Amino acid sequence: MKITLEKSKYRTTDTTTHCCQYHIVFCPRRRIKGLAPEIQERFKEIVLSLQEANNFIVLEMDIAPDRVHLVLDVAPANGVDFIVKRIKRQTANMLKKEFPEFASKIPSLWTREMFIATVGNVSNKTMNDYCDSQKGV
Repeated sequence: MKITLEKSKYRTTDTTTHCCQYHIVFCPRRRIKGLAPEIQERFKEIVLSLQEANNFIVLEMDIAPDRVHLVLDVAPANGVDFIVKRIKRQTANMLKKEFPEFASKIPSLWTREMFIATVGNVSNKTMNDYCDSQKGV
C-alpha cells in the first residue's frame, strides 16, 4: 500500500537534509495469526496518526495476519529503533483497549524483536528467513 511520497525524495530540517528509509518487519507474540482485517485497518489508522508527532513518514504499509511490514522515512535525530518501539507500544495499547477479545488471546501483543534494513538492502529470502525464525518466539 503506497501511502505518501516517492522513495527517493529528500527531507530537510534547519540543519539536515536526509533520506533515511527503512524496511521494518515485526510479528505478534508467538506468531499468532490474530491480526484480523478490522484490527489491520485500525493498526493502519493508529500508525498514520503517529507520523507527525514522531517525525516519520509511512511510505508503505502491509499487514498480514501474522506480521507487519512498514517502509518508513525516519528523521536521523529520532532513531529508527525508537520509532518502531513507539509504534509497537502505541498500537498494542490502543488495540488491546479497542479489541478486548483479541487482547485476551495475547497478553503481550508484539515480540520484542524486529527486523530493520535500509531500503534496497534486503532480499525476500532474508525477510522470509527472519519471519520464519519468529514462529517460536
